[in-house]
Amino acid sequence: MSKPFPPPGDFPPTRWTLVQRAVANGDANAFTALSSLCETYYRPLLEVIRSQGYSSEDADDLRQRFFIHLVNRGKFDKALSTGVKLRAFLLQELKGFLVDHYRYSIAAKRDYRKNNYLDDPDHHEPETAGLVNWSTPDLEYDRSWRVALVKQCMKALGEQWEEKRLAGKNLPPFKEIGPLLSYMSDETQRTVAERLGINENTLKTHLGTLRAELGKQVWFQVSQTLVNPTQDAIQGEITALQLMK
Repeated sequence: MSKPFPPPGDFPPTRWTLVQRAVANGDANAFTALSSLCETYYRPLLEVIRSQGYSSEDADDLRQRFFIHLVNRGKFDKALSTGVKLRAFLLQELKGFLVDHYRYSIAAKRDYRKNNYLDDPDHHEPETAGLVNWSTPDLEYDRSWRVALVKQCMKALGEQWEEKRLAGKNLPPFKEIGPLLSYMSDETQRTVAERLGINENTLKTHLGTLRAELGKQVWFQVSQTLVNPTQDAIQGEITALQLMK
């Protein structure tokens, strides 16, 4: 059964907090917990890495190495004391990771050329060559996060709806009416209602219920990425989410 949302003002430890503590304490399941928590950010992080010219295969490899780097270097330990948002923390750490990786790669190439007598003494590659211009990747990261978060919330919403429907509630399948929430359907509410054999007002009632539940899902998922999920902090993230269109 679906877990109820915590009542307003009642904030148990979030998944972000629990993962940080697990990593800090050397919990054997810390990496699994981290992978689950960061699932929404996999695609946004991958797109940032690919924006720097890496192939899909190399970008995926770098993403995996990035998470191992976070655990091995105790980055979550430091993050716990600052109360940083998970979204901001991952992007900030990824920037440093990619810059370090780039500099290491350049140094390795220079050593190879020098050892093989291929180094051109008249050619000096600037230390900053190829370093990231973050303005566009930052924006795309946030937009991609918005898409991934809404997709995750829609998936959870659909699972909850189907639980109720299979439990005997007289509800239409989520796959039939869910697309109407995100305007991804070419059909109108009237044609969907006629096809499903239900009253159009009944369909509107179902959609109203789903929109309210979707709002709760977004609120809950956002709260899980904050160390201190106060009402203002959650609303701030949701406001930012709404602006990333």
